[in-house]
Amino acid sequence: MKFFIACCFAAVLLVASSCRHTVDRGANDEVYDMTTSEKGELADFFSEVELVPLVYGGNDYPKQVNRLVVADSLYIVGDNGWTQHLFTKMGKQLGSTSEKFGKGPGEIDHPVDFSWNPYNDRLQVLMPGKMMIYDSNLNFIESRPMPGTKRNYLYSVSDLSPNLHIMMESGYGGDDMDKCRFIVFDSGETEKKRDLPYGDCIAGPGGMQKRYLYTMPDGELLIIPPSVTYRIFSLDTAVNELRNKILFDFGSNSVTREDVEAHASSPLDMSRYMMTTEKEVLLSAMPTSRRIVVTTKDGDSMQSFHTYLINRETGSVISADLFKGPRRIFPMIHEVDEDYAYAVMLKEELEESPELLLDMAEKAESILDSIEDESLIVMKYRFKP
Repeated sequence: MKFFIACCFAAVLLVASSCRHTVDRGANDEVYDMTTSEKGELADFFSEVELVPLVYGGNDYPKQVNRLVVADSLYIVGDNGWTQHLFTKMGKQLGSTSEKFGKGPGEIDHPVDFSWNPYNDRLQVLMPGKMMIYDSNLNFIESRPMPGTKRNYLYSVSDLSPNLHIMMESGYGGDDMDKCRFIVFDSGETEKKRDLPYGDCIAGPGGMQKRYLYTMPDGELLIIPPSVTYRIFSLDTAVNELRNKILFDFGSNSVTREDVEAHASSPLDMSRYMMTTEKEVLLSAMPTSRRIVVTTKDGDSMQSFHTYLINRETGSVISADLFKGPRRIFPMIHEVDEDYAYAVMLKEELEESPELLLDMAEKAESILDSIEDESLIVMKYRFKP
C-alpha cells in the first residue's frame, strides 16, 4: 500500500505549470457541490462484487498495478515498468509485452504509453517516434511512424477510430501555451490533424488520470485534461472545440492558480505544495452516462484519499475514505462502465480487509483459500441502482 501511495504522489509531482490563456467555453451544463456530499461506505456505492483472480500463466506477471483497461474480452494490466499484461475476462494470462522487449523488428524499445483500440481490437504501444501495433495474442501487426524524439514525443493515446487518436506532447513547462492542449493525430496518414487547447487551467500531467476520453452511449465525447481544473469538457465535433460540461465545486477547498503560483519559485516547491496541501486535489474523474466516480486527496497520508460517487440523474453526491487508520476500507477504482466499477486488489489485502467483499465477507476465508498467494484479483463492483 505504501508503494501505491508513493506512486500517486509521484504523479502529483508532475503538475508543473499554470496556463493563463482564457477561452470562452460556455457555461457548465452540470455543477455538483462536493462540499455537501453525504458520508457513505462501500455498501452505499455497490450492491455486489465479482472476483476474477489473474492467474499466472508462465509469463511475466504484474509487479504493481498502474492502470487497468477493461476491453470487451480482455483485462489489460499496466505496471510501473511500462509492461502490459493481457488476461481473458476469466483471468487466464495471454501474455505480456515484456516478451517483446528488444531492438529488432516488431520489438519494443523505450515504451512510453499504450492503449487498447476498441475500433479494431489492437494493442498500441507508443515509443518516441513510433507506434507498435499487436493483436490480443501479442502477434506483431505493424509499426507506424510518429513525430517526436526521446525528449519530446506524443503519448497518452485515446482512440477515435482505428487511425485517429487524441494524444498529448511531453515536455510541459512555464507558460508554453502550445503544451496546454491535446493533439488529434492520424496514425494512418502520419500527420497531425488539429489541436484541442485546454488553456486557462493549472496544467501538467498530474494525478492518477490514466484515461482522458470517455464515450457516452449517445456518442458524446467527454474529456478530462491532465490538469487541476475540477472540470470535464465535452468535445464539440462540429467545431472541434472543447466546451465546459461538468464542474466539481469544492468551494474554498479547491486548489487555485494563485495557490500554485505562490509556490512556483521552483518545480520542487510546487511539487511539495501539491503533495502536502490540505486542499482537495482532484486526482481522477471517471464519467458514465448516469454516474461519475471522482478520486481526490487532501493531505500527504494514506488517510487523505477519498472517493466520491455522483448520481448525474438525481444530483446526489456520496463520499467515502479509502483508509481507516492503516486498513483499507474502500478500493481504489481504476475503471468504470455503465454498470460496474473495477479495482485490482492483492489477495492479502482482501484477507486483511474482508469487508471489501461486501456480503461475501463472512465467507472470505473459503473464497480466498482457492486463490494463489500473491495473486492480483480484479474486483468487479456492481453499482447500486
